[in-house]
Amino acid sequence: MSGPLSTGGPEPKIGWLLYDASCGFCDRWLSLWRAMLSRTGIETAALQEPWVASHLHLSDKDLLRDVLILLKDGRVVRGAEAYRLAMSHLWWARPLYHISRLPILDQIFDSCYLIFNRNRFKISHTCGFSPNRK
Repeated sequence: MSGPLSTGGPEPKIGWLLYDASCGFCDRWLSLWRAMLSRTGIETAALQEPWVASHLHLSDKDLLRDVLILLKDGRVVRGAEAYRLAMSHLWWARPLYHISRLPILDQIFDSCYLIFNRNRFKISHTCGFSPNRK
């Protein structure tokens, strides 16, 4: 990536955590963690924001498939790895980050992420979490 993105928001030190704003659970989770992530240098933005799609050049299906972290250097971290990256920057979550890297436990962590991700809309509905329409 050459130069900062024009996102209309603060310029992060690390990157942007990009989430599906149409997922009630994701939207609720980010409303709780946004300020803490920002203090670590990770800003947040919805995958549905126009600048995200124009920068990543992904189909809608690929764009909304996983949580992403767009690093300042242009690299994209997807899915369980995005959660690991975020955990590695939160002092209290670093033990979980290290556990999620251990043999066998890394596969369990990845599998749990995939199961949750495939069912996030059902979980949102069951928990009564509807996304905030801004």
